[in-house]
Amino acid sequence: MTYFSKPFYHVDEVLTRWSLTERDLMSFVLSGALTVSATVAGLRVTYGLCRPSAAGVVDRIATSHSYIIGLVPLTQSDAWRVLRHGEVAITTLAAPAEQFAMIENATGDNQHLVQKSDLVVSHEEFLRFEKVHPALGALDGGSDLSRRGAPSKYDWDDIWVELCAMLFLEGIPETQAELVQHVAAWLEAQGKRVPDDSTIKKKIKPLWQRLRAEGSLQAAKQQSTP
Repeated sequence: MTYFSKPFYHVDEVLTRWSLTERDLMSFVLSGALTVSATVAGLRVTYGLCRPSAAGVVDRIATSHSYIIGLVPLTQSDAWRVLRHGEVAITTLAAPAEQFAMIENATGDNQHLVQKSDLVVSHEEFLRFEKVHPALGALDGGSDLSRRGAPSKYDWDDIWVELCAMLFLEGIPETQAELVQHVAAWLEAQGKRVPDDSTIKKKIKPLWQRLRAEGSLQAAKQQSTP
């Protein structure tokens, strides 16, 4: 199967990737630490400069117009309100200091409605945020970036292969802790990112329960054999 890098990630994907709650995400958004965008399919936007006038008001000087199909960055307050309320009508977009980005004719019934399902994090913002917060699981330039969806922090595919080989060659260990230690030691030896023990334990718990059940069944059969 061919995999490819996505230009953006939906909110549910980044929450899973970063192990955050929606409230966590809202705090990053409202503080300005994370820029959330909305997907649009044809939005007319006017861009320009904000200049203070002698009267003490700010004049908006239009410099360009654009018809956007793709992503538009939301202001902190708009993104937060969409996350909180589910949908919000917006009239402006996020813009650099002393500049503005205004949706054309966004008045009355023409206001652009953004729903929670429209919210995404652009690939560039995704990478930038993980660089600032490496504990969330920084992306590298390898296979993780080529996979569809928000990349996994850990190489679980290789971990499962190693576990299969270990169980086949060495048999079932006496305790789950030994299995956890084997995974951690193998990842460290491979120079890969190592999850904490509780994460490994939770991930392999179904496998361990199945192995112990099979072991108990085999032991019972041996005891009943004359």
